[in-house]
Amino acid sequence: MNEQIENLIAALQSLKPKKTSRYAEEFAQVFDTILSMLQQDVTQKDILQTLSASGFDMSSATFRKLVKAQCDVRGIQIDATKKGAARYRA
Repeated sequence: MNEQIENLIAALQSLKPKKTSRYAEEFAQVFDTILSMLQQDVTQKDILQTLSASGFDMSSATFRKLVKAQCDVRGIQIDATKKGAARYRA
């Protein structure tokens, strides 16, 4: 393998995933707790503030996207016609 190819491989391997990809993986690990808090009527704003204080600063749109993705993966229905805790009840 020539040096140019080796340098290209090294450069590609040093790339980091987009922040949202990293968040998605880490979000999945804490999702059960987040879902539990949502079901207990803890506000999205309070959850976002706690996530931000722990280094997971994200917009509410990103939060909703990650919640929806995890609900889809886990087969949890989201009732968009309801608000608060009722939205995430089975």
